[in-house]
Amino acid sequence: MIDCTVHLLSLDSSLSSKDAATLLSKALSTPTTTNPLLVTGIPHGWIHKPHVQDAALLLAHDWHLFALTSPPPNTPLNLTATNNSILAHATIAISIPETQYTALLTTRNSPPTPLPTTPPLPAAWHNPQTNTLSIPPSAIAPKTTTNPTSTTRPAPGTLNLDSEMASFLSSLLPSPASQTPISLFNLFQYARADSTTHDAYMSQFKSTFGDSAGASVKFMGPVKSPLALSVSPPSSSEGEGQNQAARGQGWQDANLVQYDSVWHYAWMLSTGEYAELNRGKVEGLADTGILGVGEWEVWGL
Repeated sequence: MIDCTVHLLSLDSSLSSKDAATLLSKALSTPTTTNPLLVTGIPHGWIHKPHVQDAALLLAHDWHLFALTSPPPNTPLNLTATNNSILAHATIAISIPETQYTALLTTRNSPPTPLPTTPPLPAAWHNPQTNTLSIPPSAIAPKTTTNPTSTTRPAPGTLNLDSEMASFLSSLLPSPASQTPISLFNLFQYARADSTTHDAYMSQFKSTFGDSAGASVKFMGPVKSPLALSVSPPSSSEGEGQNQAARGQGWQDANLVQYDSVWHYAWMLSTGEYAELNRGKVEGLADTGILGVGEWEVWGL
Protein backbone atom coordinates (compact mmCIF):
# COMPACT_ATOMS: atom_id res chain seq x y z
CA MET A 1 0.00 0.00 0.00
CA ILE A 2 1.20 3.52 -0.85
CA ASP A 3 0.44 6.45 1.46
CA CYS A 4 -1.18 9.40 -0.33
CA THR A 5 -2.99 12.62 0.55
CA VAL A 6 -6.26 14.03 -0.80
CA HIS A 7 -6.36 17.85 -0.90
CA LEU A 8 -9.37 20.15 -1.21
CA LEU A 9 -8.78 23.89 -1.71
CA SER A 10 -11.35 26.67 -1.31
CA LEU A 11 -10.56 30.06 -2.86
CA ASP A 12 -11.70 33.58 -2.11
CA SER A 13 -15.18 33.96 -3.62
CA SER A 14 -14.44 37.57 -4.65
CA LEU A 15 -11.96 36.37 -7.28
CA SER A 16 -13.00 36.64 -10.90
CA SER A 17 -13.19 33.41 -12.91
CA LYS A 18 -10.00 34.43 -14.74
CA ASP A 19 -8.09 35.15 -11.51
CA ALA A 20 -9.32 31.92 -9.93
CA ALA A 21 -8.12 29.97 -12.98
CA THR A 22 -4.74 31.70 -12.78
CA LEU A 23 -4.36 30.82 -9.10
CA LEU A 24 -5.33 27.22 -9.67
CA SER A 25 -2.81 27.05 -12.50
CA LYS A 26 -0.10 28.30 -10.12
CA ALA A 27 -1.12 25.75 -7.51
CA LEU A 28 -0.58 23.00 -10.07
CA SER A 29 2.69 24.37 -11.40
CA THR A 30 5.25 22.42 -9.37
CA PRO A 31 4.76 18.65 -9.82
CA THR A 32 7.91 16.55 -9.43
CA THR A 33 8.83 13.04 -10.43
CA THR A 34 9.57 12.08 -6.81
CA ASN A 35 6.38 13.52 -5.33
CA PRO A 36 3.89 13.80 -8.18
CA LEU A 37 0.37 15.06 -8.53
CA LEU A 38 -1.49 11.82 -9.22
CA VAL A 39 -4.98 13.24 -9.83
CA THR A 40 -6.26 16.80 -10.16
CA GLY A 41 -9.72 18.14 -10.85
CA ILE A 42 -12.28 20.89 -10.34
CA PRO A 43 -15.00 20.03 -7.78
CA HIS A 44 -18.60 20.59 -8.89
CA GLY A 45 -20.40 20.13 -5.61
CA TRP A 46 -21.80 17.31 -3.54
CA ILE A 47 -23.90 14.63 -5.18
CA HIS A 48 -24.49 13.29 -1.68
CA LYS A 49 -23.68 15.45 1.33
CA PRO A 50 -22.24 13.89 4.49
CA HIS A 51 -24.81 14.00 7.28
CA VAL A 52 -22.63 13.77 10.40
CA GLN A 53 -19.00 12.90 9.81
CA ASP A 54 -17.06 16.13 9.14
CA ALA A 55 -20.25 17.60 7.68
CA ALA A 56 -19.74 21.02 9.26
CA LEU A 57 -16.17 21.19 7.96
CA LEU A 58 -16.77 19.90 4.45
CA LEU A 59 -20.02 21.74 3.75
CA ALA A 60 -18.93 25.11 5.14
CA HIS A 61 -16.77 25.78 2.07
CA ASP A 62 -17.09 25.80 -1.71
CA TRP A 63 -14.22 23.64 -2.98
CA HIS A 64 -12.33 24.77 -6.10
CA LEU A 65 -9.51 22.23 -6.47
CA PHE A 66 -9.20 18.49 -5.78
CA ALA A 67 -5.83 16.78 -5.83
CA LEU A 68 -4.27 13.46 -4.85
CA THR A 69 -0.57 13.66 -4.00
CA SER A 70 2.03 11.14 -2.94
CA PRO A 71 3.93 10.53 -0.80
CA PRO A 72 3.37 12.70 2.30
CA PRO A 73 4.36 14.80 4.16
CA ASN A 74 5.48 17.15 1.37
CA THR A 75 3.08 18.26 -1.34
CA PRO A 76 3.82 19.39 -4.89
CA LEU A 77 0.94 21.85 -4.72
CA ASN A 78 2.40 25.36 -4.97
CA LEU A 79 0.37 26.78 -2.09
CA THR A 80 2.81 29.62 -1.38
CA ALA A 81 1.87 31.38 -4.61
CA THR A 82 -1.83 31.26 -3.75
CA ASN A 83 -1.80 31.44 0.03
CA ASN A 84 -3.47 34.84 0.41
CA SER A 85 -6.43 33.67 -1.65
CA ILE A 86 -6.89 30.22 -0.07
CA LEU A 87 -9.73 30.32 2.43
CA ALA A 88 -9.59 26.66 3.40
CA HIS A 89 -7.37 23.65 2.80
CA ALA A 90 -8.62 20.20 3.78
CA THR A 91 -6.44 17.09 3.71
CA ILE A 92 -7.25 13.42 4.13
CA ALA A 93 -4.49 10.80 4.41
CA ILE A 94 -5.25 7.50 2.66
CA SER A 95 -3.40 4.39 1.48
CA ILE A 96 -3.97 2.88 -1.95
CA PRO A 97 -2.82 -0.40 -3.53
CA GLU A 98 0.51 -0.28 -5.34
CA THR A 99 -1.13 -1.39 -8.60
CA GLN A 100 -3.50 1.61 -8.52
CA TYR A 101 -0.64 3.94 -7.61
CA THR A 102 1.40 2.68 -10.57
CA ALA A 103 -1.58 3.12 -12.91
CA LEU A 104 -2.07 6.72 -11.72
CA LEU A 105 1.61 7.47 -12.36
CA THR A 106 1.07 6.28 -15.92
CA THR A 107 -2.08 8.33 -16.60
CA ARG A 108 -1.38 11.50 -14.59
CA ASN A 109 -0.15 13.46 -17.61
CA SER A 110 -3.13 12.58 -19.81
CA PRO A 111 -6.74 13.77 -19.65
CA PRO A 112 -9.35 11.14 -18.75
CA THR A 113 -10.96 9.31 -21.65
CA PRO A 114 -14.22 7.33 -21.95
CA LEU A 115 -14.06 3.55 -21.99
CA PRO A 116 -14.44 2.16 -25.53
CA THR A 117 -16.88 -0.59 -24.50
CA THR A 118 -19.52 1.56 -22.74
CA PRO A 119 -23.05 1.28 -24.23
CA PRO A 120 -24.39 4.57 -25.64
CA LEU A 121 -26.80 6.86 -23.83
CA PRO A 122 -30.30 7.42 -25.29
CA ALA A 123 -30.15 8.73 -28.85
CA ALA A 124 -32.44 11.63 -27.87
CA TRP A 125 -29.61 12.99 -25.71
CA HIS A 126 -27.14 13.28 -28.59
CA ASN A 127 -26.85 16.33 -30.80
CA PRO A 128 -25.54 15.02 -34.17
CA GLN A 129 -24.74 18.53 -35.44
CA THR A 130 -22.29 19.30 -32.64
CA ASN A 131 -21.51 15.69 -31.67
CA THR A 132 -22.16 16.55 -28.02
CA LEU A 133 -24.57 15.50 -25.34
CA SER A 134 -27.72 17.60 -25.28
CA ILE A 135 -29.78 16.70 -22.23
CA PRO A 136 -32.95 18.80 -21.86
CA PRO A 137 -33.56 20.04 -18.31
CA SER A 138 -37.00 18.44 -18.49
CA ALA A 139 -35.34 15.02 -18.62
CA ILE A 140 -34.14 15.39 -15.03
CA ALA A 141 -37.21 14.42 -13.03
CA PRO A 142 -37.08 13.89 -9.26
CA LYS A 143 -38.49 10.52 -8.23
CA THR A 144 -42.14 10.28 -7.35
CA THR A 145 -43.36 8.52 -4.24
CA THR A 146 -43.68 5.37 -6.33
CA ASN A 147 -40.20 3.93 -6.73
CA PRO A 148 -39.37 1.89 -9.83
CA THR A 149 -39.39 -1.86 -9.42
CA SER A 150 -36.44 -4.07 -10.19
CA THR A 151 -37.87 -4.85 -13.64
CA THR A 152 -38.63 -1.30 -14.79
CA ARG A 153 -36.46 1.28 -16.50
CA PRO A 154 -37.23 4.96 -16.97
CA ALA A 155 -38.66 6.09 -20.28
CA PRO A 156 -35.92 6.90 -22.81
CA GLY A 157 -34.48 10.33 -22.13
CA THR A 158 -35.90 10.58 -18.61
CA LEU A 159 -33.94 10.37 -15.37
CA ASN A 160 -35.88 9.57 -12.20
CA LEU A 161 -33.59 10.73 -9.42
CA ASP A 162 -33.72 11.90 -5.83
CA SER A 163 -33.96 15.66 -5.44
CA GLU A 164 -30.30 16.06 -4.39
CA MET A 165 -29.02 14.36 -7.53
CA ALA A 166 -31.55 16.15 -9.75
CA SER A 167 -30.37 19.49 -8.36
CA PHE A 168 -26.72 18.55 -8.94
CA LEU A 169 -27.37 17.63 -12.57
CA SER A 170 -29.38 20.77 -13.26
CA SER A 171 -26.50 22.93 -11.98
CA LEU A 172 -23.98 20.95 -14.05
CA LEU A 173 -25.81 21.29 -17.40
CA PRO A 174 -24.13 24.60 -18.42
CA SER A 175 -20.69 23.38 -17.35
CA PRO A 176 -18.06 21.79 -19.63
CA ALA A 177 -17.97 18.94 -17.10
CA SER A 178 -21.37 17.80 -18.39
CA GLN A 179 -19.71 16.77 -21.67
CA THR A 180 -16.65 14.90 -20.41
CA PRO A 181 -15.73 11.99 -18.15
CA ILE A 182 -16.29 12.83 -14.51
CA SER A 183 -14.95 11.30 -11.31
CA LEU A 184 -16.77 10.88 -8.01
CA PHE A 185 -14.78 11.16 -4.80
CA ASN A 186 -16.45 8.96 -2.18
CA LEU A 187 -15.92 8.93 1.58
CA PHE A 188 -17.26 5.96 3.53
CA GLN A 189 -18.08 5.43 7.19
CA TYR A 190 -19.41 1.93 7.77
CA ALA A 191 -22.26 0.88 10.00
CA ARG A 192 -20.82 -0.80 13.09
CA ALA A 193 -17.35 -0.11 11.56
CA ASP A 194 -17.89 -3.23 9.41
CA SER A 195 -17.23 -3.00 5.64
CA THR A 196 -18.61 -6.47 4.80
CA THR A 197 -21.95 -5.24 3.41
CA HIS A 198 -20.31 -2.50 1.34
CA ASP A 199 -17.66 -4.90 0.04
CA ALA A 200 -20.46 -7.16 -1.22
CA TYR A 201 -22.11 -4.16 -2.90
CA MET A 202 -18.86 -3.19 -4.67
CA SER A 203 -18.44 -6.75 -5.95
CA GLN A 204 -22.00 -6.80 -7.34
CA PHE A 205 -21.63 -3.30 -8.77
CA LYS A 206 -18.54 -4.24 -10.77
CA SER A 207 -20.23 -7.30 -12.22
CA THR A 208 -23.59 -5.68 -13.06
CA PHE A 209 -23.28 -1.91 -13.61
CA GLY A 210 -19.62 -1.01 -13.92
CA ASP A 211 -19.34 -1.63 -17.67
CA SER A 212 -22.74 -0.16 -18.58
CA ALA A 213 -21.97 3.07 -16.72
CA GLY A 214 -18.44 3.38 -18.06
CA ALA A 215 -17.19 3.14 -14.47
CA SER A 216 -13.61 2.46 -13.43
CA VAL A 217 -12.14 2.68 -9.93
CA LYS A 218 -9.08 4.96 -10.03
CA PHE A 219 -8.18 4.38 -6.40
CA MET A 220 -9.66 2.98 -3.22
CA GLY A 221 -8.13 2.50 0.18
CA PRO A 222 -8.37 3.03 3.92
CA VAL A 223 -8.38 6.49 5.48
CA LYS A 224 -5.34 6.70 7.75
CA SER A 225 -6.10 9.74 9.90
CA PRO A 226 -8.91 12.24 10.62
CA LEU A 227 -9.64 15.00 8.12
CA ALA A 228 -7.47 18.05 8.79
CA LEU A 229 -8.61 21.55 7.91
CA SER A 230 -6.77 24.85 7.92
CA VAL A 231 -8.69 28.06 7.30
CA SER A 232 -7.77 31.69 6.66
CA PRO A 233 -8.05 33.55 8.89
CA PRO A 234 -7.57 30.83 11.53
CA SER A 235 -10.74 29.93 13.41
CA SER A 236 -11.01 28.37 16.82
CA SER A 237 -14.07 26.42 15.72
CA GLU A 238 -12.48 24.77 12.69
CA GLY A 239 -9.32 22.89 11.95
CA GLU A 240 -7.35 19.95 13.25
CA GLY A 241 -8.12 20.70 16.87
CA GLN A 242 -11.87 20.31 16.56
CA ASN A 243 -13.40 17.98 19.15
CA GLN A 244 -13.40 14.51 17.58
CA ALA A 245 -16.53 13.41 19.45
CA ALA A 246 -18.53 16.03 17.54
CA ARG A 247 -17.17 14.74 14.23
CA GLY A 248 -18.15 11.07 14.57
CA GLN A 249 -16.00 7.96 14.51
CA GLY A 250 -14.06 8.93 11.38
CA TRP A 251 -14.04 8.01 7.72
CA GLN A 252 -12.82 4.48 7.08
CA ASP A 253 -12.38 4.24 3.31
CA ALA A 254 -12.20 6.60 0.33
CA ASN A 255 -12.24 6.06 -3.40
CA LEU A 256 -12.35 7.87 -6.72
CA VAL A 257 -14.49 6.34 -9.47
CA GLN A 258 -14.46 7.69 -13.03
CA TYR A 259 -17.59 7.52 -15.20
CA ASP A 260 -17.74 8.15 -18.94
CA SER A 261 -20.01 11.07 -18.07
CA VAL A 262 -22.17 12.14 -15.17
CA TRP A 263 -25.12 11.11 -17.32
CA HIS A 264 -23.98 7.49 -17.42
CA TYR A 265 -23.87 7.59 -13.63
CA ALA A 266 -27.27 9.28 -13.41
CA TRP A 267 -28.86 6.82 -15.83
CA MET A 268 -27.60 3.96 -13.67
CA LEU A 269 -29.05 5.56 -10.52
CA SER A 270 -32.43 6.01 -12.17
CA THR A 271 -32.97 2.30 -12.86
CA GLY A 272 -34.95 -0.02 -10.65
CA GLU A 273 -32.19 -2.61 -10.88
CA TYR A 274 -29.69 -0.26 -9.27
CA ALA A 275 -32.21 0.90 -6.65
CA GLU A 276 -32.44 -2.69 -5.45
CA LEU A 277 -28.65 -3.07 -5.34
CA ASN A 278 -28.26 0.30 -3.64
CA ARG A 279 -30.44 -0.73 -0.70
CA GLY A 280 -27.69 -3.10 0.39
CA LYS A 281 -25.12 -0.31 0.10
CA VAL A 282 -27.19 2.05 2.26
CA GLU A 283 -27.68 -0.59 4.94
CA GLY A 284 -23.93 -0.98 5.25
CA LEU A 285 -23.13 2.74 5.68
CA ALA A 286 -23.30 5.00 8.71
CA ASP A 287 -22.40 8.05 6.57
CA THR A 288 -21.03 8.91 3.15
CA GLY A 289 -20.05 11.91 1.08
CA ILE A 290 -19.85 12.00 -2.75
CA LEU A 291 -18.10 14.94 -4.45
CA GLY A 292 -18.26 15.41 -8.23
CA VAL A 293 -14.80 16.16 -9.71
CA GLY A 294 -14.10 17.24 -13.31
CA GLU A 295 -10.53 16.22 -14.16
CA TRP A 296 -10.74 17.33 -17.78
CA GLU A 297 -11.04 21.00 -16.86
CA VAL A 298 -7.57 21.29 -15.31
CA TRP A 299 -6.11 20.74 -18.77
CA GLY A 300 -7.34 24.18 -19.73
CA LEU A 301 -5.51 25.92 -16.87
